[in-house]
Amino acid sequence: MLRFELEGGLKPGANYQVSLSGVFGGPLRVLSEGNYEWEFSTPIPQLSSSVPIDGAEDVDASLSTITAVFSSPVDLETLLKPGSVQLLAGGASVAVVGLEFNQETRMLRFEAEDGLEPGTNYAVRIAAEIGGVQRVGDYMWQFKTPVPELVSTMPNNGDPEVTTTQVQIEATFDQAIAYGALLETDNIQLLASGVPVILSGLIYDGGNQTLRFEPVGGLRAGTSYEVRISSAVGGPRRNGDYTWKFSTPVPELRSTEPRDGDLEAQIATDAIVAVFDHGVNADVLSQSDNVRLLGAGDPISLEGVDYNGDTRTLRFSPSGGLRAGTPYEVRIASAVGG
Repeated sequence: MLRFELEGGLKPGANYQVSLSGVFGGPLRVLSEGNYEWEFSTPIPQLSSSVPIDGAEDVDASLSTITAVFSSPVDLETLLKPGSVQLLAGGASVAVVGLEFNQETRMLRFEAEDGLEPGTNYAVRIAAEIGGVQRVGDYMWQFKTPVPELVSTMPNNGDPEVTTTQVQIEATFDQAIAYGALLETDNIQLLASGVPVILSGLIYDGGNQTLRFEPVGGLRAGTSYEVRISSAVGGPRRNGDYTWKFSTPVPELRSTEPRDGDLEAQIATDAIVAVFDHGVNADVLSQSDNVRLLGAGDPISLEGVDYNGDTRTLRFSPSGGLRAGTPYEVRIASAVGG
């Protein structure tokens, strides 16, 4: 029995011819039939299965490993050459890492270096050369990651009664979003009556796909707000920014002490009190002349101006107390209400 091997092994999808000199059979063999010859072929490997499957439209962007299983061995040397395995996102090549091929299972594995992005059309292209010289056309399949949708917000869209004590603003999506896009300038905006508000505390919880952030200084009373999150966080297939609106109410006076129009206010009253039905802009209260007490039309100096946000109560006292037989008027600037 004669045995021999090819130094580089057999190649897939190839036709082979073996020729052994007739001298192995002696002079008569050479004269009668010549050399010993026969032919055989290796199969062209076919793509048996893949993950994700071809045409999948709801591939989770958290999927880490892409796999392809072939029906027969491939040309491993060619497979491992740069560019033989390509992942395309929207037609643009994406860097792949962790490329490996298991000879026993004929499974190819690799990953996108930066992971999959949401709302993106992907295509995998593997060079035809790995299937041998008879393979016609590259191995290809396509899949999509879904576009994330906004499923809930805090405050709710259209809510006209959001309290100024609302600390965090939240947006929850049904799918993972492009975290890198969140960090780009102006991709998350909070507009107060059309004017951008400085934000802080940006947090994205990938476990439940929830984005959280806060307006610096909190929400303002009597103000219309709009949240605008760039479509970039939803991937290339997202059409339009994610937006929703809400408002804080204009606070109204609920009660005062002394009461409006009281003709018998006691001069022993040690504090003037105003209670609002909603939160006010407390910082405005501390600004000069935004809280005024007029005695017979003349301004009176105040002391102890204090606002309790929990009870929405403003207190202050006139220096020297109230005077007998004097008409008083309290004026609080409209700016405290937005």
